[in-house]
Amino acid sequence: MNPRYVGPYPIEQIVNPSAVRLTLPAALKVHPTFHVSLLKPVGESEFSPPAKAPPAPLVIEGHPAHRVSRILDVRRRGRGFQYLVDWEGYGPEERSWLPRRQIFGSTLFREFYRDNPAGGTLVLSSVV
Repeated sequence: MNPRYVGPYPIEQIVNPSAVRLTLPAALKVHPTFHVSLLKPVGESEFSPPAKAPPAPLVIEGHPAHRVSRILDVRRRGRGFQYLVDWEGYGPEERSWLPRRQIFGSTLFREFYRDNPAGGTLVLSSVV
């Protein structure tokens, strides 16, 4: 799973009143035309500095992938667990829940369980 929004990217062309074409890096490998409902404006003014651009995604087996900064929490979903991840270079609004198979790096899990021996807000205990 990837962050909900990436960018900012400049508008290359207004295709019609409801679609725009963006100038995207080649590593994203997505069609550059988007419906305006999928975009959000970049909030810049003289009082707020321009947002720092997030890091470019890695390309793993031909697909874009983003780095996980740290694991924040764990929850049970069905027969497995999901982990709340903080994405490197993104704000807290982009945090998302992922299954373990989508998170690469055993160091992240070791650090999380070292800092949260009880398993975060989910208490991992056996049922008698």
